Amino acid sequence: MECAGCKNILAKSRNTLQCSTCDLAYDLLCANVSEKKYGLMSTEHKLSWTCHGCRSKQPRSDNSNTPIRPTNIAPAHPNISPAETDTSNITRRKKTKEVSPILSSAIDPSIMNAIKFEIQSAVKNSVKAAIDSFFSREFDQIKSELKKLNDLKESVEFLTSEYDRIQTNIKDSEEKIKNLTLENTNLNKSLESLSTRLILLEQHSRENNLEINGIPENKSENLYSVLNQLGVTISLPIQESDIIACTRVRKLDDASKRPRTVVVKLRNTRVRDSIIAAVSKFNKNKSSDRLNSSHLGYSVNKSFIYVSEHLSPYYKALHVCTRTVAKERGIRYVWIRNGRILIRKNDQSPAKQIKCYETLKNL
Repeated sequence: MECAGCKNILAKSRNTLQCSTCDLAYDLLCANVSEKKYGLMSTEHKLSWTCHGCRSKQPRSDNSNTPIRPTNIAPAHPNISPAETDTSNITRRKKTKEVSPILSSAIDPSIMNAIKFEIQSAVKNSVKAAIDSFFSREFDQIKSELKKLNDLKESVEFLTSEYDRIQTNIKDSEEKIKNLTLENTNLNKSLESLSTRLILLEQHSRENNLEINGIPENKSENLYSVLNQLGVTISLPIQESDIIACTRVRKLDDASKRPRTVVVKLRNTRVRDSIIAAVSKFNKNKSSDRLNSSHLGYSVNKSFIYVSEHLSPYYKALHVCTRTVAKERGIRYVWIRNGRILIRKNDQSPAKQIKCYETLKNL
């Protein structure tokens, strides 16, 4: 079975209504009945339900009792009696009274003209006063708005000039910033170059120096005698003429308990390299008894003695950092030669120079 409204097939499970007049079936949407209303309908109401089409065909109710009916209507059929056409129930309106022509003719035409003139004058003056008052208010409002517009125009012009000035200042500032950035870049390059040169000069000034760590401190010590004893220990006599100066330098960390470093300024790099080579040979031959303070005549507080080139503060810090990184990454050899820091991962790898911290990061 299909719905007479939407022509869709009506499922058995769906709620439907069937017209009691035409026997056509409708779903609730086409019947304009909600689910709630359908649930409240009784069985008799559902069976007597009529569709919209059948309800529109039903005749209207009798309107023979309308009060609008002409008087003295003759019967439409000869069999209808006059009593049946009684018009006693019809409401009749009263006619308006006409003005007596005698009253209208009693007024003098001159008086009528005077009254008419006064009325016209009064209306004309009232209209003129109303128009003047209206336009006066409107003009005052327009003047006020124009004044506001003039003030707004001045403000806009001021803001425009300020905006142009700021734009000009911004362009000038951008140009200055650009020039300063370029200048700063050049200065940084110059500073880096000067720093590199200064580091090289500092290291060059130390190329004849020897740095000895681990020698115990004594108030009555004679460093020249200590160096002489060092030469005897490593089988390389150090002549007094080879030593230009010998002194201890201040510790970087005052809280450290290690003795201060001894810096020896030698006559040339050949003497420096000879001493370093002799110390290295001594330590290699006596790996179980490396160079220590007992070899120099100190009987207490035995400590190892380290002899190396005297590095500038920059290269000294770089050397410490290089040793730390080499330990972390399994690099076997780290040494110093002529103020240069060199590394080698193993016996088969080539030597590589560490010039700066950037080189260390790229290992």
